[in-house]
Amino acid sequence: MSDGRGFGLAFAADQHGYPGPMHVLELKDRLRLSPDQERAMHRLKDAMFGESRPAAARLLAAEQRLRSLFAAGAATEVTVRAAVADAEQTRTELRLIHLLAHLQTRDLLSVEQRRLYHTARWQE
Repeated sequence: MSDGRGFGLAFAADQHGYPGPMHVLELKDRLRLSPDQERAMHRLKDAMFGESRPAAARLLAAEQRLRSLFAAGAATEVTVRAAVADAEQTRTELRLIHLLAHLQTRDLLSVEQRRLYHTARWQE
């Protein structure tokens, strides 16, 4: 997760016709991306990872703080509620980064490319 990948956070989008830029680039030949589409996918992927890497690092740190509360014997209802709220807010931000990139990716593909993608990813 520290590299900013989604780890299933955008699974619902991908499975239902909203591919992400990374997987589209992996299938670029099969999808017959135009040079403009390929450049756009690279920009979108780079922007997504530019946002998701720091968010993933914040999530890992928040999860570590939660574990540390228990490890140190300092867990109380108040501290656990705060630590969980922090971790889940960060997880929400990370998930939104990926889901919004999937929305943008879909808009850059033709109906036929989306069909080819879905077949390649989910029906093979």
